[in-house]
Amino acid sequence: VFGKGGTAGSIVSGWDRRSTNLTPKWSGWFNELRNNCFQLLGLLSAQRVIFAPELAHIYPQLVSVVANPEHLRSMEHRHFTQYLKQFIEILMLCTPSTLYQSHLTAILGPVFEHIQYRLKYTWDPIIGNSGLSMESTKPLGSDNCAQIANQLSSSGVESWLIAYYARGGLFVGDLDSVTAEAAVEKARVELTRTFSDSIQSVLALKGGWALVLANKAKEEQAMKRNDPSKLAAGPRNRVSETDGPVNADGTKRSQVDLQLDARKLARIDKLCHFLLLENEQIAGALVVTIIECLGYPDAYSCRRCTRIVHRILESVAWVDRYTELIGYRLFSVAVNLIVNEPKWMVGIEWDMINIIRDIY
Repeated sequence: VFGKGGTAGSIVSGWDRRSTNLTPKWSGWFNELRNNCFQLLGLLSAQRVIFAPELAHIYPQLVSVVANPEHLRSMEHRHFTQYLKQFIEILMLCTPSTLYQSHLTAILGPVFEHIQYRLKYTWDPIIGNSGLSMESTKPLGSDNCAQIANQLSSSGVESWLIAYYARGGLFVGDLDSVTAEAAVEKARVELTRTFSDSIQSVLALKGGWALVLANKAKEEQAMKRNDPSKLAAGPRNRVSETDGPVNADGTKRSQVDLQLDARKLARIDKLCHFLLLENEQIAGALVVTIIECLGYPDAYSCRRCTRIVHRILESVAWVDRYTELIGYRLFSVAVNLIVNEPKWMVGIEWDMINIIRDIY
């Protein structure tokens, strides 16, 4: 690998990044350039610069770039993962609740619809729904790249994209078949897990917002049992270092924290309501994607999607528009998984049974 003509820093034999030829370095440069752009967009969102009145006149131009369907469809899985993690998640968490309609709708609608499309054709070859042969889903390498590209170019954009996602959007060069398959599997799984983790953060199922809901549940339990000492008790596996009120994770809780938690609770409720009830395009694509993710053979993603499903049921089970989506599609997927009991679902059976019970 590191010898003369080795593949150090490149996946194509005969190219060496240490040589004066710049071609092997392009992929790394473009990848870093793209990630830097995503990070800058995340900083603009986190510091709320993007919502400043002075930038209101250029916001439509920003939306036309970051939510352009053609741009979204052409991204590789590894780039789209960073797009979700470094920009979209931060944007949803940091947007003021009064700006959801004006600043989130135009971006989240196309993004969630594209995520559903991308994940479907990424996993279809694995679950056997694509109709593609196994040969057509093998990673692109140096030996078959030109031939396959010529074949796909004559079959239209849609067919090209389906095959592109089935291969994880990767070019593996001269990597051996085992390593190449592992690389594609990693890209496929990482995309699904990043999406589920982002939605968990937004719905307060992980991260800082989850602590707010944990504190609320702790207070309700203390009131129900009429036991104020519960407010000063941390988790059993952690020794409390203070005599006053503590958070659910055992850290000290001040009066300022109480006021901040009240504001965060209001934002959590408002964002959940916006995502699931205020815009049909966003809610439909999001909920359908979560339902489909339950059936993708990745235990990590499935377990986290079961938690998201419970939050969805808590929020919209009473809404008539969700009757068919929850009572038929979600219920059918959950029952089918329990009946068929695939090997990858070991350890998640009770999570799925709880979903069936709650729907029923």
